Amino acid sequence: MTDPKELNPDRQVGGVLTSTLMDLERSIVQTGGDAGLLRELCSVLASDIPHYMEEASLAFESDDLAAVQVHMRSLRAACATVGASQVNAIAMLVEAHAKADDLHGARCKFEQLKGLASVLATELSQWSVRK
Repeated sequence: MTDPKELNPDRQVGGVLTSTLMDLERSIVQTGGDAGLLRELCSVLASDIPHYMEEASLAFESDDLAAVQVHMRSLRAACATVGASQVNAIAMLVEAHAKADDLHGARCKFEQLKGLASVLATELSQWSVRK
């Protein structure tokens, strides 16, 4: 498996660490500039995202497209909270294929989503411990 850091190295902008999958400005605004709240939010989402992905994987194993839709909506809500629009967009495509009863299309997009969701969860985990 590819190391998420290879896929998504931290970047510096004006000496400030940034993220390639999260909209940090949006996240900061949504938490009212409260760094502690942002760290807590990141911690919760870092553990929730793998859960949503695992539940969706189980739903795919049983060809339960209705459950896939539910888990993709949950993932999309988490992504919206931190402005992870790229992950959100692919989750929306998985959900759309599932809604159209297109199991193959949903699985293909889900495979594409797995790596990005993993990277996002890693980023969130890293942000949850930053001071």
